[in-house]
Amino acid sequence: MANPSSGYSDDAQDFLSTYDRKIKSDPRLEEHLDMIGDFGRDYERSNALLNTFYAEAYKDLSYSTGNQWTLEELSYLQDQRRSSFTYNKIRKFINWYSGYQISNRLATTIEPVEGSSAETATLFTDVTQSIMTSQNGYEAISEAFKACLTTGISFISPYMDYRDDPISGDVRFHVDQWAAVQFDPFFTKMSLEDCSFLARRKFLSRTAVASLFPDETDLIMSLPFGNRDDKFTYMPYARSWGLQRLMNYTEYWRLKWVQKDVLVDMETGETREWTGDRQRLKMMRDVFPQLDVIRKPTKQVERAVIVEGQLIDYQTDLDGLNDYPMTPCLCYYESSYDLWEWKLQSLVRVLRDPQTEINKRRSKAVDLMDKSLGASWIAKKGAVTNPSSLYQTGQGQVVFLKDTANMGDVQRIDNQGVPQSLFALEQEFENDMMDSLGISKEAFGMAENDKIETAGILAKMRQAAGLVSQQGLFGNLRMTQKILGEKTLKLVQANYTPEKVKLMTNKEPTDEFYSKQFLKYNVVVEEGVLTDTQRQSQFVGLAALRQMGVEIPGGDAVLIENSNLHNKKELSDIMKQQSEAAQQQQQQQQKMEMEQQQTAINTLTAKAESDRALAAERLAKIELDKSLNLERQARAEDEEASKALNLIKAIKELESMDLTNLSQKLAMVKSLSDPQPQATDEELT
Repeated sequence: MANPSSGYSDDAQDFLSTYDRKIKSDPRLEEHLDMIGDFGRDYERSNALLNTFYAEAYKDLSYSTGNQWTLEELSYLQDQRRSSFTYNKIRKFINWYSGYQISNRLATTIEPVEGSSAETATLFTDVTQSIMTSQNGYEAISEAFKACLTTGISFISPYMDYRDDPISGDVRFHVDQWAAVQFDPFFTKMSLEDCSFLARRKFLSRTAVASLFPDETDLIMSLPFGNRDDKFTYMPYARSWGLQRLMNYTEYWRLKWVQKDVLVDMETGETREWTGDRQRLKMMRDVFPQLDVIRKPTKQVERAVIVEGQLIDYQTDLDGLNDYPMTPCLCYYESSYDLWEWKLQSLVRVLRDPQTEINKRRSKAVDLMDKSLGASWIAKKGAVTNPSSLYQTGQGQVVFLKDTANMGDVQRIDNQGVPQSLFALEQEFENDMMDSLGISKEAFGMAENDKIETAGILAKMRQAAGLVSQQGLFGNLRMTQKILGEKTLKLVQANYTPEKVKLMTNKEPTDEFYSKQFLKYNVVVEEGVLTDTQRQSQFVGLAALRQMGVEIPGGDAVLIENSNLHNKKELSDIMKQQSEAAQQQQQQQQKMEMEQQQTAINTLTAKAESDRALAAERLAKIELDKSLNLERQARAEDEEASKALNLIKAIKELESMDLTNLSQKLAMVKSLSDPQPQATDEELT
């Protein structure tokens, strides 16, 4: 790396010497001065492979802006006195993809794994939604997506900004364009877990750099400009070096695996890096015998800030993230291919050739149409009075011959007009642009033919079918948003205090909110319906449940309360009055129904009492009949006893009578005691 003090004045060199001594006197920075050398070596190694991609990405960007003619082509056309028109068809496609993404944005939501705390997951969602909406996170995603469509790659990163909140900081989002980032050319995963380094450059004013490192304000304000190190050469500021007075601010991250002591809970499996001493560890193990310490390789991401070639700051586990802050947004990426000019491509890449041919054919058609207004000539040298008039023979111009010339010395060449095949070929190039992208005219709202009776549902089905081929592109965007959401939550856990979380959500953080294990194993980052606030998201969910037939407690009032209607308070008051009137009417109706029910109950009670009295009377009559029967039975028994007694008395009397007449008397007694048979009708007659 070149000496940064070369070419400076004596005063500047004296200052830099003083600055170098200051750096060496700072043990924290002195131990990591190797970061500057590692940055230089990693940059050169990466740029040797990525430089071809940067050249193609710059050309893609030029085409998207309308700069579609090379200098050689423009010079040739100018020499031929021909037009060089540009009909930028590419912008239409870029705007369609970008507009479709903006119209179909999805929110970042946190869903609990089965059996996990839904309350904590909801709190994560509320915090994430608050950050994404207040800090324009979804707009940053759309910006990164449009940038990757144009150049093939862009980066979006969350970071902590402590300028407004010195205690907890604020999570903000930054989008880095293709030319501002140098990365390991051998990475294969969008999570960058196999990326060995990343470097990012910005051009900032002195005050902006000083605001990021307030403890180094005096030093930063004294640093000179002009350290041109020929890095990040495709950045606009790097190409306009003499017109700016900004400082090159470079952030360099490198990934290392180091052996560290890790505290392990043998019951739960939760791990945490151990930074204490052995005596403290022994005390902890006496209290918590399930704890143990093991030595294992641990990922460590280091960051160095290099301003004008000098190391300003060094940190590990920046803001508690311990990962690269940047997340790539990729268009078309083939990780298994080696040539970077084809390995990473933008949407523009497949459109450049047909776009070039369209410009050429249209310019040629215009030239032919312009020539048809005039004439071309074959003339002898010296046959005309003014040779330049041969180039101005259109729109009523006259060519004057010299007196010595013959009419045959000048011959007219008639223009054949514009061939129709030229327009047909141009149409084919436009069709090739759509075919190359794999989309149909229906996707742009254009009918396949001129038949207006084509069913709308058929056009909609064709449009949906055409979007299937684009799911790989939008799938990359969804992965980018998922990784971004995970990194945002890690920053929240590491930096936001419970008071700030409560201020953002009006909810107290749960016990699991700050658990890294819970974030790792118990929730997943997903996509949901995007609304401006959680209240609107709640409204969309309630409306969907109601449409499915689920009864919503509170009914219409809950839906209106969660809506974003402008005059919803007035509407709520009207509904409240209607609800109160309906409630009063319902109460009156209920009162009448209760009175009717009470009357019916009284009638039934009286009837029941009457039935009970009648039943009691019948029971008493039954008892009386039983008593009469018993009385009659007793009377019959008495009569039988009297008969027997009379018989005995008769026998006693017979004892004093003549025994000879005993049989006759007995027969007489028997005849008296036996019942007399009834005489039949025949005997009576």
